[in-house]
Amino acid sequence: MNRFCAENGIARKLIRPRTPEHNGKVERSHKIDQERFYRTLAFHSIDDLRGQGRRWNGRHNDTPRICLGLKSPNEVELAKRKKLCEDTGEIRCLRLFKRFTSSDN
Repeated sequence: MNRFCAENGIARKLIRPRTPEHNGKVERSHKIDQERFYRTLAFHSIDDLRGQGRRWNGRHNDTPRICLGLKSPNEVELAKRKKLCEDTGEIRCLRLFKRFTSSDN
């Protein structure tokens, strides 16, 4: 992790162990996952867990959020990639979101 951060110019700041108030966004994400995913579903194998996890992640990232102006995380990311494409002329940035781009045409 240190090497990745150094190679990509990412500054890391470590927090004291067992201080969730310093890491609130991640802690909230873990709480949501625990309440809405792990406690509500049963997994019969590691492959089942992975499949249900992919479906959960898809639904979760397609759900509109108030903090994003009632847009989903996927919609916000798509808008960023479209702007990047327009600014740079790069088309590869849209390939990751084919399901969105096909509905925009």
